[in-house]
Amino acid sequence: MGKRILIGSMLVLTLLLLMPSIPAIQQKTIEDKAFNDLEEQMKTIDFEKLKDIMDLGEFPKHPLLRALVVSLYNIQGLRFSFYFVMAFFVFCDPPDNDLPGGPDVTNPILFFICILRAAWLFGTAMYWATFWDYISELLGWNWNIYPW
Repeated sequence: MGKRILIGSMLVLTLLLLMPSIPAIQQKTIEDKAFNDLEEQMKTIDFEKLKDIMDLGEFPKHPLLRALVVSLYNIQGLRFSFYFVMAFFVFCDPPDNDLPGGPDVTNPILFFICILRAAWLFGTAMYWATFWDYISELLGWNWNIYPW
């Protein structure tokens, strides 16, 4: 009786040790087959035709500098939006529906200061973007700075 339990335990232990390797072998076989299929498909592709079809173009040169320029341009745009919204929603009362005309300005000095600051920020942002767009075209960096 003791020998049967010992032999059974050894058989179970052997099966438990072999079980993880069986799915691993099957997985390796599947991966090898998938790799071979992919390799066969890659041999049949004509990359010149694929290049003509996709027309990927060139990637922009100096991507970190481009990211810095675009982020500064976007920050200027956000500051412009802040001043513009503040001018019309803080320093103006909404127009009455009975009277024709625009909103009533509660504090005209601060309203015009905000509008002038917003115009300055918009102008400098556009100048900044135009300058870097000109530089990128001149040097062939292939940047697309403007969001439109």
